[in-house]
Amino acid sequence: VTRQIQEHEQGSALREQMSGYKRMRRQHQKQLLALENKLKSEMDEHQLRLDKELETQRNNFSSEADKLSKKHQAILEKE
Repeated sequence: VTRQIQEHEQGSALREQMSGYKRMRRQHQKQLLALENKLKSEMDEHQLRLDKELETQRNNFSSEADKLSKKHQAILEKE
């Protein structure tokens, strides 16, 4: 009878350990998913900021090129 009780307790301990492991695994998966979502939103935010900055730089360079072109044209006409 004592042997059966010990076997039962060992089996119970193993089941408890396995359920703890499964619970930790689910929790870890949930944390990973949350972190992935957070990082994806941050990456999207950075991408938008970079796109906006690129567009601003393009506009600045375009207006600068127009100014230089007009200046160059004026110098050529003067000569």
